[in-house]
Amino acid sequence: MDCTDIIIGSVKGGLHRVQDMYTRDRSTPREDYWYAGNDDLTGSAGSQVDGYTTIVFRRRLRANHQSDHSIIDGQMTFIWAMGQGIDMYQHAPNTGLEDCTASDYRFYRHDEIKYHGTGPDRRGASSINLFDKPDAGNTGVCNSMSGEYRLPSNCISSGDDFNCDYFASWEFDQAEDNINFVLKSRQDQSRWVGLGISSDQFMPNTDVIAAWIDQSGNPVVQDRWATGRSPPPVDEINNINDVTGNYENGVMTITFSRPRNTGDSNDLPFSDGECQHLIYTSGRLDGAGNNIFKHDSTPAVSSNKICIRSCEVEAKKSTTLRGEFRFPEETFRPELKDPNSNYYKSLKDNMEKWIRETFATTSFMRNSGGEVDGVEVTGFIMGSIIVHYLVTVSVPDIGVTDDGIRREMYNSVKITLLSNGDRLLNSPMTAELKQLTIYIAPPPPQFEEWKIAVIMVGVMAFVLVIIAIISFIMKSRQRAQFSAYPMRTNSSHSAINSNVVMEADTVMLAGDEKKGGMV
Repeated sequence: MDCTDIIIGSVKGGLHRVQDMYTRDRSTPREDYWYAGNDDLTGSAGSQVDGYTTIVFRRRLRANHQSDHSIIDGQMTFIWAMGQGIDMYQHAPNTGLEDCTASDYRFYRHDEIKYHGTGPDRRGASSINLFDKPDAGNTGVCNSMSGEYRLPSNCISSGDDFNCDYFASWEFDQAEDNINFVLKSRQDQSRWVGLGISSDQFMPNTDVIAAWIDQSGNPVVQDRWATGRSPPPVDEINNINDVTGNYENGVMTITFSRPRNTGDSNDLPFSDGECQHLIYTSGRLDGAGNNIFKHDSTPAVSSNKICIRSCEVEAKKSTTLRGEFRFPEETFRPELKDPNSNYYKSLKDNMEKWIRETFATTSFMRNSGGEVDGVEVTGFIMGSIIVHYLVTVSVPDIGVTDDGIRREMYNSVKITLLSNGDRLLNSPMTAELKQLTIYIAPPPPQFEEWKIAVIMVGVMAFVLVIIAIISFIMKSRQRAQFSAYPMRTNSSHSAINSNVVMEADTVMLAGDEKKGGMV
């Protein structure tokens, strides 16, 4: 954490705060102006949706003062951390809170920046080159037969000029259903290189392959399984085959193969529909050169799952999303209540085009090889103008869930809007970022044939009951229309029992108040 450029974001209700900060040591970070710097963020947004906090910000690549670090075209270490919750504060070693000697047991309060804790779910780090396309060519699109990773990304990976600190390549042997790997590194012979296979980008429960050249010049490749963050033990069952290797001119080269699916519970499988993250790392050997110490470099982890399968296999996962955009600067017109009006049809067509273009060009769609299959604007409501929509997207089926797609699309769309002046692509209308919502659309109701028959019988029975009631009422009224009231007599003077005074030769018949008649 020494001399670290830090961005800290938080969200509370409908408000967000994103701060440009710096720490010279392990003390609490301070805003850049404490170190004679400036706030160099040029845009930011934040939201909390379904328990997920999203912070988006924009800053220049080149630093202008000492409290910022420039973003370079090369591997950089990125550290992430999350603040601890109220009454859940932990520190290692113990502080007065843990030892019950604190003068203030409410040390950790709301909206304060305090220590993040040591748990693996509270902090972490990764080595990333932001100029690289994430796992280009290995994101489930049709070049899943082979791929490679290089560190640094612009190193020379072949021939006598090889100068990579780390190089890994893989190729799918479809006939044997095997994966052929090459690991290569310019390093001292007292070091090992490793390749991890992970379902979630974290070291626990990771399939690990460690390789090196021993002091006799022989290649050693070990199949291991990591249960935590300590050096993983060697598997009882070895599923590594066809091992070759050498160490020449300071370059170590190891080749080996393994089945896509070994059937071993301590190995993670690849298949036509199952993809995994790859982790690239290295470390020192023990003094005898027979065992590995924990890696001493920050592992690089593939941001997307990598699919290793034939080009003919391209399983897709389709998800329909619903949401709304609010355009606060627009005026709602009465025509938007009428789907048949020309203005409604015109705005609907334009909005569907703008939404399609925005979703299709997000980083998630580009990097995953996904497609926008359909867009439908389902209506407009007042609130300036609020647009309700449905979007159906399909992405390579690499194990991502519907909610995972929703979260990725929400973050990607928000970043696209932020980078486009808060507008949908090619739209002249400014959207309100904090009003952006994306949810999973419920599936349309599906009824089996017997259920449909039961419903039809119920509807017919209801109709027959209604017809019977109407018939009864009509017959009752017809009888009432021909029920004669008694004539008033000379001795009948009660106002309650008297009828309207008629001529002596007329009779009043009962009927509707407004349709009484004379006979």
